[in-house]
Amino acid sequence: MDDLVMLKTNFSRDPEQERKTEILKHVGITTQTVHYLRHDSIPTPLLVTMRVMAMNPMEIDHCFQLIQQQEQQHQVEEQEMEQEEELENRLEQTERAIAMALKQELEFLGLRNEFAMLDLLDMLLGVKLQGILEWDDKLDKPQNQAQEFARIYRQGQSQVLQACEDICRGMFSVLLHESSSATLSLAQAVFLDTSGEREQQLEQTAQNRVLSGLERRIESPETYDTPYFKAKAQEEIRTMSELKRDAVQQVLLTARGVMMEHRDGVFGEALGSAFPEHGWGDETWVEEDQDEEEEMAIQMEQDAILTCFLVFENQRPVRFCNYITAAKKMDYSSLLEEDMKEDVEDLRQSLQEPLEAVNPEAFNFSKTFTRKAFVWATGILEALSLSLHIDGEVVTGVLAPRDVTAMESGRTKRKHE
Repeated sequence: MDDLVMLKTNFSRDPEQERKTEILKHVGITTQTVHYLRHDSIPTPLLVTMRVMAMNPMEIDHCFQLIQQQEQQHQVEEQEMEQEEELENRLEQTERAIAMALKQELEFLGLRNEFAMLDLLDMLLGVKLQGILEWDDKLDKPQNQAQEFARIYRQGQSQVLQACEDICRGMFSVLLHESSSATLSLAQAVFLDTSGEREQQLEQTAQNRVLSGLERRIESPETYDTPYFKAKAQEEIRTMSELKRDAVQQVLLTARGVMMEHRDGVFGEALGSAFPEHGWGDETWVEEDQDEEEEMAIQMEQDAILTCFLVFENQRPVRFCNYITAAKKMDYSSLLEEDMKEDVEDLRQSLQEPLEAVNPEAFNFSKTFTRKAFVWATGILEALSLSLHIDGEVVTGVLAPRDVTAMESGRTKRKHE
């Protein structure tokens, strides 16, 4: 019998626990579900659970819209039911339709969610494995048969976890490669566009195994337990940390990355003058230990820099032309509370004087750097914020795949953290 590793997930402290639990319930998974890893497979229910755990409010809303659509489609028919037995059958059909729609969507919800899910899965596997390795380091050599059996058991557990880490690494490698595909539909894979056009495209491409605008991997990714993914994991020579750092360069827009890249331009000069204390455009800058208040100040500056960059790039996009074109059609202002919108306006007003002092044409607060533009950009940040855990460091930014041609031409000159 193959070695198995048992895993249970826990998101009891998640503020969105109730809604996430309901989504999982519709696809037959509970918070008590036990998942079993093998050396060559990660079970589908675990991947689904991790995708739900990695959801942000926009993605949760997206799933509940699917649930609502299915309920509405069946509501008229239910109202026409006269007999109780027929009504019960219709309710069961509605629940099956909801489960089917969610299961399909949760095979691949979107790029942000998939990157977040794989990052979360990588951490979960790493913590589990580290616990075994640390325990072995503390133990002496087996003194009897029972201790030898225990050592063999732990060895089998660690081998399974290491194999699953390789699968996870292969999944991340394939996703990173596909995120720069010229055929990628940003409207669908990044922004989860739910327009009628999207539904039409989903139906048209279903037979070609394309979901949510991202070209489906060569084989079905239901468990990622296929020769294709195993081969990818073996071919991939980069470590998971190296893959994540490459992801920061290819798909993650960070405040320090933006400021490093534009430090010699008008944007870098203007934002550097607005936020001079933390060396955003200085590659020799070394961050010291910060207290909670300092960390909050840095986070606010990061958000402000990214917000301004999205508004700035919106005027004349170069390396983000496709991204900005798709983003312009999206309105995430509903994600923002009114108090937050007022805070955004306060930020905008505080930046007007220092930015216009550098270049009033590039930073025109009456025409381009408007309240509406700042709310739009802040909505993008709220909807597409992504954090990757790399060697004890958390790198946070906004999901923003570069245009393929621009990414290739700018690869040598880009400087990211």
